[in-house]
This record gives sequence, C-alpha cells and structure tokens, in this order.
Amino acid sequence: MSAPVTAVVILNLKPDAAIEQPAHDVSEIFAKQEGFQRLSWGRWEESPDKVQMLIDWDNLESHRKFENSGADYKAVLGALKPVLVAPPSMYHIHFDPHPISAVLEAPVVALTTFYSLSATFETDIAKLLSYLEKADGFLAVSHGFIDEELAKEDGDEKGKAYLAAIGWSSVDAHVKATTTKEIADAIQLTSGGSKHVEVRHVKFKTE
Repeated sequence: MSAPVTAVVILNLKPDAAIEQPAHDVSEIFAKQEGFQRLSWGRWEESPDKVQMLIDWDNLESHRKFENSGADYKAVLGALKPVLVAPPSMYHIHFDPHPISAVLEAPVVALTTFYSLSATFETDIAKLLSYLEKADGFLAVSHGFIDEELAKEDGDEKGKAYLAAIGWSSVDAHVKATTTKEIADAIQLTSGGSKHVEVRHVKFKTE
C-alpha cells in the first residue's frame, strides 16, 4: 500500500463568488469516501478569487477510486461548477511530515513552489529551510517533491517541481524573513531566480 498523499487543487472563482457552502458540500461528499482523511481550503491572500484546497488521502489508490466513483465524483464537480470560471487544476504530493496539521494551524501558510529544479536542489532546499526555521515568526513546515511534472507558466517546459508549505505568524513575518541577506541569498540559490519560484499566502480552514 502506498503512502498518504495530498491532492493539491486550485480553484479559479467567479468574481465575488462565495465558496463557503460549496466547500462544505464537497467535504460532506468526501467524508463518505474510503481513504479520505481531511479537506483544508483557503483563498490566496494575493488573489482572493483563487482558492487552494488540500485534500488528504490514505494513499493515491483511494483518491483514484473516488475519481472513478461515478455519482459522487460528479456531485463534487456539480457543487463547484456554479462558482468556477475554469476547471480546477490539481497535482499530488507526499508531504513530509504528513499530515501537515501543524502547518495548517498557523495564522498564515506560505505555499512556495519551485520549478525547473537544479541538480543541487535537494542540498539547496535543505539549507534554505534550515535558515527559515530559525526566523522570527516561523511556526512549522511540511514539504516534498510533486508527483506530476509542472510548468510555472503555460507554454513553459514541464519538469520536476517541489512544494514547501510553511506556517508563519503573519505574512509580514514571512516577508521580513525573506529580506535578510542569508535567507534572500539561499532563496536565490535554491530557485535559480524569481521566474522559477512562486509564493502565495493562504489562511486555511479545515472542514
């Protein structure tokens, strides 16, 4: 049996759409599925019309079984369709540690995605995280390589990607930490430049 997995879903909402009731309805459908653990969601602070969902499963097989469930899968799509301007995007990650409860309990989570990873990425990310963990306002982190190959922008070549979910006391605390020379230099080294990294802040709720 494979390890626990998180489906990371991004929803693009219609302007001023309310997601609270659809998210609750979706959670109730998920709760009936074998292998479902929890659903957490929140709007991007940088773009409130985008919603991040983290859906934890016992394993990838449980999620695939749900996708082939027929009526229940269609019911989830039906609950979300009225508030969306485009189909959801999704990928999978085996967070370490899992579950990421300590991260999601933070006042805000910085979801940092790295694309076009270098040959030294594993060493570089370990160094970066070691610096961040010492910063004022840092609370918790969970991270890992993304299962699917991704591109940051449409038209870019897809490749291996990595996601770090970092809990902070506030957005300001995170921003302040990244302006210190030690951390700023480590981010530059790890990402290879701003075009290879994406950061968004989310205040998560767990259904």
